[in-house]
Amino acid sequence: MTEIMDADDFTIKSMCKKLRGDFIKVPWRRNTAGWTEEIDWAISHATRKAIQDEVYRMTLAAAIYYVWQERNYRIFQKKERTTKMITRSIIREIHCRSSMQLKLAEFIRNFNYYP
Repeated sequence: MTEIMDADDFTIKSMCKKLRGDFIKVPWRRNTAGWTEEIDWAISHATRKAIQDEVYRMTLAAAIYYVWQERNYRIFQKKERTTKMITRSIIREIHCRSSMQLKLAEFIRNFNYYP
């Protein structure tokens, strides 16, 4: 995978669009929205205790964390990672967090995807 973009051209929305393409096994049902729309959607649709909702919330939290971390790396340390590296970090985070709950661990294993 190529580098994301120059630090001057970096936006969180463009990063998320690039990351989304790395999750090929996820059956996306919606287009990438802006942050406000994404949070509004999460509040209204991902508040149940269903496994899919829990995985969505974990994924959203991890994506926000790692994208923000990437932003800070670029601004303050003048470092840059590829989308593949960020995607791996997000997936590892989800695997680690889901392994603490039996139902989630089983659900995640069914994706059969670990970088």
